Amino acid sequence: MTINQLKVDDLEILPPAMAVLRAGAYVALTSIEFSLLAELTALAGQVVDRDELSQKVLGRPYSPTDRSLDNHICHLCKKLGPAVDGRRRVLSIRSKGYMYRRFQPTLVESHTENTRVQPLRVAVSNAPKTHARAARRAV
Repeated sequence: MTINQLKVDDLEILPPAMAVLRAGAYVALTSIEFSLLAELTALAGQVVDRDELSQKVLGRPYSPTDRSLDNHICHLCKKLGPAVDGRRRVLSIRSKGYMYRRFQPTLVESHTENTRVQPLRVAVSNAPKTHARAARRAV
């Protein structure tokens, strides 16, 4: 089965064209950055092992002294920018690997006749301080 398009948050990933659109605007990525993004978004919400990423994307086993995978991830994150809610898209999971975070958790309130869906406000340790403060004040 061939994937023609993958949509994650505000990103549209077009594998046949090796193109990425963020909120409709083209994002220029290298082939390695595109491959990293494709691997991470295909398993969004799950930790992807560094060795697995290194094997699939770089074609070599992961070495703790080789920082090239980390550098490619860093460049990818800078090019993509923060998610719609201001948080980081890709998380580094210490001594494991990386995870493309799923966003938009929702809270469903069913007390009233009309069911309302509201964004769930969560203060996250890796969120920028301004966002974490705003979330604490809102609670």
